[in-house]
Amino acid sequence: MEAFQIQWVVMAVGSLVVAEAAVILIRPGVYRKFIRFFTYRSMLYIPAVIAILIGILFLICALDCRQPWIIIVFGLIAAIKGIAIFLIKPQSLKDILKWLSERSDTTLRLLGILALAVGVLIVYGGVPR
Repeated sequence: MEAFQIQWVVMAVGSLVVAEAAVILIRPGVYRKFIRFFTYRSMLYIPAVIAILIGILFLICALDCRQPWIIIVFGLIAAIKGIAIFLIKPQSLKDILKWLSERSDTTLRLLGILALAVGVLIVYGGVPR
């Protein structure tokens, strides 16, 4: 796959982050259900694997993007996050997810604003040169 095509995947990931942020902003209850879904033992580590894969993808194609430093930073953050999830004990991870799912709508919407900014930044930085 040539680099130009991979960059569209980076922009697609950024667009998915923007879409997730929109859901959080509009319907925080839906996001709560999404969080609770991952508290089941069989689903606990799927986000970690996805984060590691996205991190690797970002690092591979960062130099062909408009703002490589943005993609490198978010690629490193994603990969480190994914690895860190594997280092947390399952019960502690469930407790963190439970705590997050119990936050108020206002708190989740503030996180949604942050996610929106991150998504827009990824889309902006991931545009092909």
